[in-house]
Formats: sequence, C-alpha cells, structure tokens
Amino acid sequence: MLQQTIKSSIQLKGIGLHSGKQCCLTLKPADVDTGILFYRDGKGRIPLSSLSVVNTKLATVIGKTNPVNDKCLNCISTIEHLLATLHGLHIDNLVIEASTEELPIFDGSAKIFLDAILDVGIEKQSKQKLFKYIEKDFLTTKESSYIFATPYNGLILDITIKFDHPLIGHQHFIYDVFKNDFTTIANARTFSTIDQILYAKKAGLIKGGNVDNAIILNKKGVLNGNLRYKDEFVRHKVLDLLGDLYIDGPIKGYIEACCTGHYLNHKLMLALN
Repeated sequence: MLQQTIKSSIQLKGIGLHSGKQCCLTLKPADVDTGILFYRDGKGRIPLSSLSVVNTKLATVIGKTNPVNDKCLNCISTIEHLLATLHGLHIDNLVIEASTEELPIFDGSAKIFLDAILDVGIEKQSKQKLFKYIEKDFLTTKESSYIFATPYNGLILDITIKFDHPLIGHQHFIYDVFKNDFTTIANARTFSTIDQILYAKKAGLIKGGNVDNAIILNKKGVLNGNLRYKDEFVRHKVLDLLGDLYIDGPIKGYIEACCTGHYLNHKLMLALN
C-alpha cells in the first residue's frame, strides 16, 4: 500500500470548541516519509506522538506544558477529528499549520475535513506505508470501560457504548478501516448532555460550544434537531478512536472497546511504544 498526501493546500477557518477562539488552519502536501507535522503560528513544530499527549480531558491535546502549573506553553488541542479523517482516507504525509491552540470543531464531526480533502484530491506517492503492528494481546480498563487489542493483519474497530439515555442505551458498531468507506462514520457528531455541558463550562471548557457543533441531549431526546444516524453516538466514538490511534501513524490490529474515551485510547497507544 503506497503512502499518500493531498494534491494541493487547503485553508479552513472555524471556532475551537473549548477555547472559543477562531482558528485559521492550513493543510499542505508533504513528501514521502514526512509523516503528519503540526505547527503553531510563531511557536514552531509540535511533535505528533503518544509521548507528546499532555491532556485527554474531553479532547486529545499534544504539546508542551509548564511543569509547575500544567498550563500549555505550546499545544494543539482537539486534533482527533482531523486525525480520524487522515487515518480513514489513508493520508500519511501532511503539514498542518494552526493559528491558535485548538483546531476548529465545525459541526462536531469530521465532515468539513473530509469534504475539503476530497475536493482537492488525494495523491499516491512513490513509497510503501510503514505500519505499527499490535504484536500481542493488551487490555486496559478504567471502571466499567475497557480496550482490548489483539494481533490482526488489518485494522478493525469493534466498539460498544452503554448510556442511560432513551436515545442511546446499548449501541454497537464494527468499522474495518481497510474495507469500509470512511463516510460511514465521518458525519457522526460529538454529543453531550445538559448536565455535562454545565460541568464543562464551570471547568472553563467548551467556550466555543453551541447548538451547531454537537448533539445536545436532555433527559428524553435531542434539543437541537435530528440525528444523522440512529446509532450516531457509537459511530462518533469510533471516529474519536480512529483519530487517537493515528497519533503514532498507521496501525494494524483488532481493537475491541467498551465505553472508551481519549484517556483509555491514549493508554493503549503508550503500551504499543
């Protein structure tokens, strides 16, 4: 399987979910073996690696923090939806330039990233991909959540979620990264309850949150329009995992997870290093 990049540069603008800041984002083609490179305007490159993840609370954040107070010195936040798009489209080499510390949330899915990349096109390159392989069984847990990974010559995400809500309940979705079309999960949006939103706002998060960038749930249903899929909730969890798995590049294995999040996803990637 050959490496790939995009055919021409892309410029996007949008609001960061947690920071509330407008971000100007540029995606540029890159040569073979470049990998995915992140740059902050005026602050230089931020290494993309599971070892550079500094926060997994409600988003995946990479960069460098102050050891005294954990405040970001040079960070990029909420990278999972863009990385999921690159993973789902099998794009290996790209330069990403961001004007602020958080990538745009857009509508809470990967749709805008997907549409923009398909619009300019994908270019095959001259060298073969290099994969990271899950070489032995691995299990990590947190309370009632878990991720189990086992060797497999491909990449399958077998995801289950369980929420005490009439629209969610028990949902299950299997996504084969090398056989299924990325569009089956790309349009699935992030979701939150009113209580979770109030808690996050008290913590100084979701300053850019609004009714257009997430599914908002009350106790009985959706407050802001219709679902895109009946099982949109589990599809979005697959999307998040797909993005988090790409932090160390292309990977092969069978991954089964229940109620996973960025924290457990990160623990899995650290174990593979």
